Formats: sequence, structure tokens, C-alpha cells
Amino acid sequence: MNFGDREAILKMAQNRLDEVKKVHRRASLILPEAIRVIFLLKDYPETYHEFAAEKNGSGITRMTALNLLLHAAT
Repeated sequence: MNFGDREAILKMAQNRLDEVKKVHRRASLILPEAIRVIFLLKDYPETYHEFAAEKNGSGITRMTALNLLLHAAT
């Protein structure tokens, strides 16, 4: 677990992902741009739990939904 400047942490996460992908080609970061905690998975998110992947019936991301909600309130 690491703490620090968000940009530095994002760079660290991407570097680690690059290393992990050498062995686990399906590895990914889970929503690094949208959440405060960055998770690195070595397989597709759906492999872990049905809610590990971001899905909804509307076809928009959580970030887009939040932006729409916040802008509608102003």
C-alpha cells in the first residue's frame, strides 16, 4: 500500500501494471481516474466478482453519471 501525491501514485500504478502485464497479459487497473483507491488486477475484473467491473444498463460510467448529477444541481 502506498500513499502520496495522486499523480505520483498513478505513475507508480502504471509502472507496476506494465511489469505485471509481462506475466499476466489481462492485468488492468480498476478505474484509476475515477476512484481514490487504485486496484491492480491480474485478470479481467469479472473474474473476481460481478461488481468488480463497472457496469450499468445506461452505457455511461460512474464518473459521467456523477458529473451529470452535479451539473444538474447547479
